[in-house]
Amino acid sequence: MSGRFEYGARFEILRTGLSDGVPTYQATISWPEAHRATYNIEVPSEGELLMEAQEPKQGEPEAWMHAHLKSMLSTLVKGGRRAGKWPRRVNIWKESPAET
Repeated sequence: MSGRFEYGARFEILRTGLSDGVPTYQATISWPEAHRATYNIEVPSEGELLMEAQEPKQGEPEAWMHAHLKSMLSTLVKGGRRAGKWPRRVNIWKESPAET
């Protein structure tokens, strides 16, 4: 196995900070042909999270990729607020809906 994938996308969310119980994250979506989009995430103690794209971006993620990242972040925030514990890293690979 070469470690490269030919379809789908890899999602990685890394906690970059934790101050007074409020985390910050960096989320990266990677997909074939070395495309990548990275976002800075702020999770306020209440309300919606803030997501800002980093530059430079290597391609634009497909709509399903962006939707899946937002779903992952929503689950992470709900669990973190409920438990008071914030994961350091979440890393998954997902097939494209078109491939399933």
